[in-house]
Amino acid sequence: MKALLGSQENWEVVEDGFDEPANTTGWSNAQLKVLKDTRVKDKAALYILYQVVDKSGFEKIFVFVLTIYYIYRPTFPHHCTLNGYKRLTH
Repeated sequence: MKALLGSQENWEVVEDGFDEPANTTGWSNAQLKVLKDTRVKDKAALYILYQVVDKSGFEKIFVFVLTIYYIYRPTFPHHCTLNGYKRLTH
């Protein structure tokens, strides 16, 4: 998967995560261009992942993530949620 996403320059978004900014008021054109490029990479990576993972595989991954989340929830930082797809790391 890393090779596939890396070949399309999308691995960085998967590895680092992407949080949509709440407000872009006052951003320069260069910053807005970087944001737009990052959004495109994020959506492209999601599209590739959706194509690779079938329904049964997705269900297995989802159950695994929920299990890990509820086991380690007390140790997760407050900003880690299951709403959206924020990284579940420290």
